[in-house]
Amino acid sequence: MNKLLKILGLAVPLSLLAAQPASAISLVFNPVSQDVALGDPAKVDVIVTDLSGEFVGAYDFNVHWDATILSLADVTFDIFLDDQDPLNDPDSVQNFIPGSGQVNVWGFAFSSLDNQDGNTAFRLFTLTFDTLANGLSPLSFTDNIASTGEFLGDENGDPFVPPVSAGRGSVCVGGNCQQSQPIPVPEPPVVMLMGAGLLGFAFNQRHRRAGVRSK
Repeated sequence: MNKLLKILGLAVPLSLLAAQPASAISLVFNPVSQDVALGDPAKVDVIVTDLSGEFVGAYDFNVHWDATILSLADVTFDIFLDDQDPLNDPDSVQNFIPGSGQVNVWGFAFSSLDNQDGNTAFRLFTLTFDTLANGLSPLSFTDNIASTGEFLGDENGDPFVPPVSAGRGSVCVGGNCQQSQPIPVPEPPVVMLMGAGLLGFAFNQRHRRAGVRSK
């Protein structure tokens, strides 16, 4: 039993280490939510953050919204896939393909990504929407990089590990929008599950030994 308690004492710190999630690059909307009057445009930046020394050299993903409330007017690309002179000598290709309630936005760099430092969050592009009706339009991302199921690629175009974390957003047109958030269902921590398993094993072993002695 003493040996088992020693194993349990070692297992809990190890499981704490295993339970720590690896950091992931995030793709987010800014602002996450906003209120606009009907007839006014809504502008939303798409931001890459939580880089931790990584450089983004490619992207390909879709942005979705409610087509009865918003209509895409324009996509304005930023300079962070280019070198020091993006206006006169661009070193990237960036474009978009609009659809009903969605747009596919993609780009890749030929340059050394001089406008990124590997740590500071930056804007990929800005979406401008016309407002069509009152109501709440959710905003979301879906990946589109062929064969990898990813949103972004590094300076070589390879997908990031761990995968990119994609956020959500919303645009409220006309006010009085109900922006309800789903209530997360808590999952038992890895440490508790592992501890319960080891304690159950200990109880079973003790019960078996007691049975042998009573015979």
